Amino acid sequence: MRSKLLNITSRLLGTLIVIILTVVNSSCTDTETTDSTKFTIYYTGMTDIGPSMTGIISSPTYKGSTPYDFSITKITLDGEAFSGNIFTIDSETGKITLNSTGNTPVGLYKLSISCYSNGSRYEYADIVEINMMKPVPDGIKAIPEKLQVEYADIIDTESSQELPTSQITTEGNHISITNYTIASVVWNETIIEDPDTYFTVSETGEISIIKGKQNIQPGKYILSFKLTTAATGEDPEMGIFENALEINVTSRPLSLTYTPNEGKIEEEGELSPETTFQSNPP
Repeated sequence: MRSKLLNITSRLLGTLIVIILTVVNSSCTDTETTDSTKFTIYYTGMTDIGPSMTGIISSPTYKGSTPYDFSITKITLDGEAFSGNIFTIDSETGKITLNSTGNTPVGLYKLSISCYSNGSRYEYADIVEINMMKPVPDGIKAIPEKLQVEYADIIDTESSQELPTSQITTEGNHISITNYTIASVVWNETIIEDPDTYFTVSETGEISIIKGKQNIQPGKYILSFKLTTAATGEDPEMGIFENALEINVTSRPLSLTYTPNEGKIEEEGELSPETTFQSNPP
């Protein structure tokens, strides 16, 4: 009898140990604490641009080992295969350069990209989308077409300096505009991921610089707009007002330091005339 009870107890202990080990093993492989995601890349989006526009889509971010040997494997336009030299890619960094012309076909472009990481090849279908829109009708302008503003005046929320603005307008009354949206912003030839980061356009077409944006950088910004327009007697349609406004953010030196070189020179005399010493520039 005692032997039978010992056997039952041993079996119960064995079963309990198996359960405990199973629970411990499950907790160690919990998906919440184990990251098994494979290598992948992410490109910023670029939509709503127009023929003759140029720019650079920044290098992709990635998860995993550093990618290399980038290439464009396929381009489609509205779902059909497209061939041309509008898009080029830097094989080392993955930056994509857009070089369109006035006669570039409009429509939705999709780019498939391949790259290598840690010796393995990866391909991402339709990872970049570019919506090439047709231009707005002639007779639409931004007045003025160029603005210049001091960097310090933008970032200083306490500054009383009024920032300059521009107004989208039409020549005559034969064209009406019912909707204004910032389509893209290009800074020093690089396309800004979020076009509404630093600038805004009102319901009446007034373009403003957002005050207090601490991370804006000096340089030249080119703004394009998506407009809904209608000529007299025609239905409204959407188009791109490309390269409409240039905003030049300038900056005085924010700090200046000067560390002079130390050196010894002989006093000028008959044996050492015209002695000079060159110091570091500030």
